[in-house]
Amino acid sequence: MGGPGRDLFAEVALLEPPPPPSASACLDAAARCIVRDGLASTSVPDVARELGVSRGTVYRQVGSMPVIFRQLVRREVGRVVAKATVPPEELDADGVVRLMAGIVTGVATNPVLDQVLTNELATMGVGFLENLPGNVRTLSGYLAPALAASMDAGRLARRDPEVLAEWLVRQCFSLAVAPSPHPPEAFFGEVLLPLLRP
Repeated sequence: MGGPGRDLFAEVALLEPPPPPSASACLDAAARCIVRDGLASTSVPDVARELGVSRGTVYRQVGSMPVIFRQLVRREVGRVVAKATVPPEELDADGVVRLMAGIVTGVATNPVLDQVLTNELATMGVGFLENLPGNVRTLSGYLAPALAASMDAGRLARRDPEVLAEWLVRQCFSLAVAPSPHPPEAFFGEVLLPLLRP
């Protein structure tokens, strides 16, 4: 979606820009700490110990824990989206179902994101909810033109692409926070295929 090399989450203003390659080792160490000990129990000294460097090195390479956490989530979400992305020519009804199921499954099977959504929402507190409307708007604004292009090409039934994009994004957030007992592909297929097939 969106053309070759386009990074969906680089366009989400409320998330950090992509972390530089030099930050990878620190982010990997932070991920191990957060998955093992939880976000509330992870500090810059913990990350430094995990990596075998001084805390000053961690501060210089990535910054404080809030910055590390935002960059880590940004990286992990980017990985999920990259794996789930459907090429523009395959964005038909089945492609939308694959995209949605891929994102929901990817979030659930990503150790960092699963830890955060399962055990850390209270730690993240109100900030999570405050950022949600902006993220919904930004992601919907990205997805709507891709849906409109597929509708124009006859691959999707004509719907209001902005409303559809917002609904799809909201469903992803909802299922990430409160997973359905139904497999994601079956869940989305039941609702979306009749709605989106031309």
